[in-house]
Order: sequence, then C-alpha cells, then structure tokens
Amino acid sequence: MIPLMSRLALMALLFSAAPVSADLIRFKDGGKLRGKVLRRSATEVIVQLEFGTMSFSPDEIIAVEEGEGPAAKEERQGPVPVEETRPAQKDVSAGGAVPEAPKEAEDALTLQDAMKAVAFIKVVTHSGGEATATGTIINPHGVMLTNHHVIQDAKTVFVTLPLKGTGSRFKDPTQYEATVLKSDAYYDLALIDIHAKTPEYLRFAQDEEIQVGNEVKAIGNPLGLAVTVSQGITSGVRTNRDLGRPYKAIPGEYVNEREFEEMTWIQTDASINPGNSGGPMLNTANEIVGINTWIATETGGSVGLGFALHVKHVKKFAAGYIRKSRQRD
Repeated sequence: MIPLMSRLALMALLFSAAPVSADLIRFKDGGKLRGKVLRRSATEVIVQLEFGTMSFSPDEIIAVEEGEGPAAKEERQGPVPVEETRPAQKDVSAGGAVPEAPKEAEDALTLQDAMKAVAFIKVVTHSGGEATATGTIINPHGVMLTNHHVIQDAKTVFVTLPLKGTGSRFKDPTQYEATVLKSDAYYDLALIDIHAKTPEYLRFAQDEEIQVGNEVKAIGNPLGLAVTVSQGITSGVRTNRDLGRPYKAIPGEYVNEREFEEMTWIQTDASINPGNSGGPMLNTANEIVGINTWIATETGGSVGLGFALHVKHVKKFAAGYIRKSRQRD
C-alpha cells in the first residue's frame, strides 16, 4: 500500500472539489481530507470521496469533524474520535428501552474483486518442461496458496498478477519469480511468495457453512485461459475413506493413516480442468471453501467430478500467513 502521506499528497487537488458539507477527517501524521465515513469496524474505515471510496486502518485516523455547512457548524461540539462514534439512537417513549444499533454487516467481496485475488502461475520444470496453474492470494503482501503437485518438480515458479482498473499501480500485468515458503505432499498444498504488494486477497469461509447443494464457483486458469470462472454446486463433502483413496507413506512427510482417511474434500460439478490446480472454490459470499486440487476423469478433462481440499485443512496449513482483518472469527 502507498504510504498515507503519499496517498494524501497525490489526491490533494481532488479534495478541494469535495462538497463543503463533507466531514473533515484528520490523520495522525497531520494529513486531512474531506469525505463521508460510510462504515467503521475494528479493522477498517471506509470513506466516500467525490471520486470514489478509500479504505483506511482505524489507527491512521485520529478524528472526524462533522461537515462545515452552516447548520452543522453550529451543532458541532468538537472532534469526534473514530473509536467513540456510534450510530444515532432512536427516540423512545418514557419507560421504553433504547434499541441496540444493528450489528454492522461484513463487507463481502464482489466476484470482480475476487477475480483480482487469483494469479496465473507458470512453472518451468528441471527437465525444461512448462505447465500452468493457479495461485489463490490470501494476504496483501504477495503470499498465495497453490498445490504441492504444481511446484514439486519446479525449477522456477513465475507468477503474473491479474489486471486491475485504469489508474491503479496494478494496471499492467507484471511477472514475478516466486519463492516456495512451505509445501505438503499429503494435503497437496503449497504456499508461495512473490515479495510484492498484491491487488486483492480472499478470506476464508466458516467450516460449518459448507453444505451439499450450496452454490459454488471455481476460479482458475484452465488450459492456460487466464482467470476463468465456472459455476456449480457442492455435490458432496467426502473423506479419503469415502473415496477409497489408499494411504501411502511419503518420505520426509508425516500424516498418520487415520488423519489421512479423515482428510476432507469438497466435490463439485463446477468445471475444473488442468490449470485450475491451486485456484479457489468460493461460496456465494466469494469466500474460500476449498482449494481446487484434482478431478476424477477418464478423458483427461472435466466430467463434473472435481475436488477441492476442505477449507478447514487449508486454514490450518496457511496459519500465520492469513490476513486477519478480512477473516471471520
């Protein structure tokens, strides 16, 4: 993210065009701007500006002063600290209770934003071969999930970030060479890092929300077609035991046979093909319910039997790299 003072300096000319009745927002480093605070939470403050919206962390803002229109100026009693601001309470008759303000709904990513959190991976193997796959971005610092089988024979892993809108520093696609942070053959997961800011990142769904029949989407790069979305339902939630997958000890790795048998997969009829490996399976709120990993097929292509590793395993594997501000407790 661009430092706060740089952001404010870049937009200084725009602020002068904001309506005079807009709130004055003061920042801890001395900066200020005019806009309307649309939403506050413990982790972010969303501000509406004349040209769009911006997100700030609460510790960047020290006060919000009400708009400077004539009526507002007479009523204003001084700066209102962000953390102390509360929604206005409704008047009630004598003896009545003051109703609590409704709990603020969480921001859900749009599908368009979710697509910005899916990267294109090209792998060059030690034998000189090439393959394509998908990366699922989980924080704004360049860390993403993919599959172990994607990187296990890799000499070099290249990542291309998705395009973002005009005027963004992510406008032009840039290829990065990734570092493998960790990998697990049993869960077929890997974490890689491009050591650069990423345009968007995804949050994880709650385990108990995954039910058969729920609508899901798979995003990835099937057969090299970048950022492709397919839609289907959760056809089943199955363990390795249910699927009859045999346990096999892997040198250098350790998962006991019981743990392996309980490993859980989300089955879907959403189209998944070679190149989708490592991409996210999303629910209707565009949260991760699994990482697309393998398909059952006799043709080499999708026949409606795709499998994503259950989010409960993914969250455990990625612990320590997940951006908390966009995750539910």
